[in-house]
Amino acid sequence: MADLEMSKQEILDELLAAQQEITDLKAVIAAHDDSRISMNQQKMLEVAGVGMVLYKFDGTVLSIDRGALKIFDLEDVYPDPRAVQGKKMGDLMVYTGRRGRLRSIIREQGKAQNVLYDFKTVKGDLRWCLHDSYVIQHPETGEDIIQAIIRDITEQKLAEAEQERLQQEIIEAQQRAIQELSTPIIPVMDGIIVMPLVGSIDSLRAKDLLRTLLEGITHYRARVVILDVTGVSIVDTGIVNHLDKTIQAARLKGARTIVTGISDAVAETIVDLGIDWGKIQTLSNLQAGLLAALRSLGIQLVSTASNTTHSD
Repeated sequence: MADLEMSKQEILDELLAAQQEITDLKAVIAAHDDSRISMNQQKMLEVAGVGMVLYKFDGTVLSIDRGALKIFDLEDVYPDPRAVQGKKMGDLMVYTGRRGRLRSIIREQGKAQNVLYDFKTVKGDLRWCLHDSYVIQHPETGEDIIQAIIRDITEQKLAEAEQERLQQEIIEAQQRAIQELSTPIIPVMDGIIVMPLVGSIDSLRAKDLLRTLLEGITHYRARVVILDVTGVSIVDTGIVNHLDKTIQAARLKGARTIVTGISDAVAETIVDLGIDWGKIQTLSNLQAGLLAALRSLGIQLVSTASNTTHSD
């Protein structure tokens, strides 16, 4: 009977031992699954351009993952992330700003979230990153260290810069089109061009006006320039001075200038300023200016009329 009881106890002990082994195996399997999931998650973060670094406040690296090495473009330099332990953050990148600026923020505030940070890789490429950094305690020493989660946004910044460049090109093209429309050159015939001025004339537009006129004189080989100021809405000292400089510049290019459409306000301003336009031909309208330009080139307009004979 005792032998039978002992046999039952041994069987029970073996069952308990087997159950413990099963429990231990389950724990091992669970740990293995957790590790596999963690590795998969880490790979996803690496593909997404996210990495993590643990380092001291003096910049000494404690650990770094492959995602961070990819951001720093050091995968080929350090195939094993453990080889980076003990190096300084300054060995992994070239600071473009003040060294330690981010660390100062983290030390003061205990964290730094969504901080835009740019640097150059040791190969010379510029990178932009967003940092989420926190102060944590070292699990063994209890020392305050920095856990930095880095997200590479270089492609996004380059795309934004390219979009901004294209937008600036569009704006400049629009400005050029507006300038060309606001100061057009109209070739009437060989040797004669007309520049009608409309709206107000500030210093910037006056420079464009002068540049366009001189280019037009050269391009069309103009000998006579007609400046029509009928559409100039506001007249002040600056505008009259700009017109006078334009006329003088045209004269230096060998072109005679005829000014048409001078209003009473423009005439009064010229007199008040004491500007001598005595040698400049001024006419009331563009039609009279065209006729004068033709005559100055020895061209006469002849009106022909046909006689019609009526018979009863």
